[in-house]
Amino acid sequence: MSALARLILATLIVMPLGAAPAMARQEGGPQRADIEFAGGPVSLYLGLLRSTYDEANIVATSDASEVQVTPIILMGTTLHDAVGALQWASGESGRRLLVGREGGLLSVYLPGEESRRAQERTHVWTVASILESGYEADDLLSAVDTALGLTSDPATVRFHEGADLLIVNANEEQLSTIDQIVSRLDDAASFRLERQAVEDLIINYNAAKVQVEELKNERSQLISEIQALEFTVARLRDQQGQP
Repeated sequence: MSALARLILATLIVMPLGAAPAMARQEGGPQRADIEFAGGPVSLYLGLLRSTYDEANIVATSDASEVQVTPIILMGTTLHDAVGALQWASGESGRRLLVGREGGLLSVYLPGEESRRAQERTHVWTVASILESGYEADDLLSAVDTALGLTSDPATVRFHEGADLLIVNANEEQLSTIDQIVSRLDDAASFRLERQAVEDLIINYNAAKVQVEELKNERSQLISEIQALEFTVARLRDQQGQP
């Protein structure tokens, strides 16, 4: 680690080991948190950030995910700065990491991957309707992983559970394939929902028919009881000589 990096790290180490991340958000400002990472692969560090920040949309190339980084301890830092810390924390591994931003997505990659990244873009699908139809997120991700397994180029897939978003960073061909998968599942989901709606209508119709028959039976029984009472009243009047 360079002297500058050691100075930055020493400046940022301001909370004891073992402390839990403290969440804070100033009104109108970005979310801030305390980060304590003992060191390890980039994938593990990004997992910590995703579990700490509410909207941590971060992807990393497969090679960058395996890079080992030194311990990182930050206090009151934003997500952008927490990801940016990877650029100096990876110095001892000899593999310098780079961080880029595309819209609301942060990307972590290695030098030399810029040309491949230039051919990639990130696409976000809203898959709430698919999940509402009964499909699980694992069903969707399994279909996407199977499709990507047929290609040789790496791709990054993330699912945001709270917002029901499928986020993929890949080349145009891969994104086109995934778009077809999402479209097919969306069609199947629409069919499922329509079929369920029809089945619910049939169930409700049959239940209503049963209720109607029960009401008819009750009506017939009440008519019989009324007729019996009228007969009894008429007989009593005859016995008493009343008109």
